[in-house]
Amino acid sequence: MTVDRPLSSTEAKIRRGIVSALEAAPRPLTFRQLRAAYDGPDASEDLLRSLLNRAVIAGAVFACSGDRFWNRDEKQLHLETARALIQEKPRTKSELVRALGELDTGCTEAWREQIFEELRESPGIHVLPVLGNQRSHRLSFKPPRLEDYIDRARAEYKKAQAALTEAGYAESDILRAICGVQTQAQTGPDPESRRQLLPARADDDLDFQRDAAELLVFAWQDSASPEARSILEDTLFSLGLDPVGKPGDVTSFDGRLQHCRGQLNPGQNVRITQQGWQLRNARGQHLVAKASVEPVP
Repeated sequence: MTVDRPLSSTEAKIRRGIVSALEAAPRPLTFRQLRAAYDGPDASEDLLRSLLNRAVIAGAVFACSGDRFWNRDEKQLHLETARALIQEKPRTKSELVRALGELDTGCTEAWREQIFEELRESPGIHVLPVLGNQRSHRLSFKPPRLEDYIDRARAEYKKAQAALTEAGYAESDILRAICGVQTQAQTGPDPESRRQLLPARADDDLDFQRDAAELLVFAWQDSASPEARSILEDTLFSLGLDPVGKPGDVTSFDGRLQHCRGQLNPGQNVRITQQGWQLRNARGQHLVAKASVEPVP
């Protein structure tokens, strides 16, 4: 049977029987199940298969996972449901796979996991870094709230620092251990020269790279020790971070890259009091910390 020729009246009735059987099915059917549920004119297996394929091509029915068929697009149903679930709140892969299983379409867990992976790469979907006791990334329609990570990271760092300080360790030694620096850090003439002090980090896990960069920047901001800051700066450079602004420089205020305790107007002259940090990697650029500024009298 050629696909482009019109159906005979008998073939049209058989096709309507196929569509009706799939419409009545609560979940996708294999061909064997469809044939058992079919209640139309007598038809050979070859004719049923041929008319089923034509119905799929015409969009009257849909091919589903596991060589099954239905009157609904199983994949689209799962994607739409997954998006609705993520809209409610961020979801991990296991949470999403479990929730999609409640659709009870008969698809495998591995197939539902692919729905998660496809959404992960979709425009408008954000992959939230692991936070606190969580062990898995979550998908969300909203980007991660920096405050959630700053507060927890600062608390964890200060707790570890306090315990180690009480045990007799100097702040610079603690930071060397955190950063993996085995020798005394030295200051070069510019960031590029200092970037060579530590081996380049592998960029395999970009989420971990960003999380580590944020934690180290928080430690750098909190440190009052010039030596400790120098150690941290060397590590930040090796991770792929660049300074945002230079302390003492006078520039025009840009709220995207700078922050001030008081109110400022865009373009107002300001002096940089503390540089910010920006991460650059295979994903592009990510602002980790804005530069601190004050208005120029």
